[in-house]
Amino acid sequence: MLASAGADNVVKIWDYEKGTQKETVKGHSKAVGSIDYLGLTGTLLSSSGDKSVRLSNKPLPDSDTFIHVSGASHDGSHIAAGGEDSVLRIWTASDSKLILKLQ
Repeated sequence: MLASAGADNVVKIWDYEKGTQKETVKGHSKAVGSIDYLGLTGTLLSSSGDKSVRLSNKPLPDSDTFIHVSGASHDGSHIAAGGEDSVLRIWTASDSKLILKLQ
């Protein structure tokens, strides 16, 4: 699988072997700036200019700034995002709990 995102506010999931689009994931209201798969779980992480970080299209709490970058730990257990307010937020992926804010 392959995922792409951009100014159209959606994440597109592709079957790169067939060259076809499999799914469109909606939920952001502004351009999607970052996407990532969490480990081997297939869970999708996306962040957007709409000030949200979404895990499998479910918003994470305490994301209230324009998000520039998001990512996940190699095992998919933690999510990190940083934005315009210069704060790095870290959540647990299993329950979307905010565990750390670094300024």
